[in-house]
Amino acid sequence: MQYDYIGFIVAALIAIGGAIGYFKADSVASLIAGLAFGIILAVGAYFNSRSPPKPLLELVVLLILAGLMFFRYYKSGNFMPAGLTAVIALVGLVINSIIYYDDLRNQLS
Repeated sequence: MQYDYIGFIVAALIAIGGAIGYFKADSVASLIAGLAFGIILAVGAYFNSRSPPKPLLELVVLLILAGLMFFRYYKSGNFMPAGLTAVIALVGLVINSIIYYDDLRNQLS
């Protein structure tokens, strides 16, 4: 079984970011959102690691997270933390899409 290491790393970064938001700004919302998104992304990375990959959960969550964070970045103009989170989610989304595309191409060959 090929593990989705990038997916697990993205999940960990999102969860760690939520914890940092809690410790730096006493933001319980950051902690809850970061841990929730991180856990869901980790489950999605697990499903994406199976054969054949099932990337739908990870793709949807990353798309929602990137959209929300880009909107927050646009409204606030501050790169940290919304812009960085949006970039991490976007990178995960692109890499996840490439993994899924490669698997589809291999299945059709």
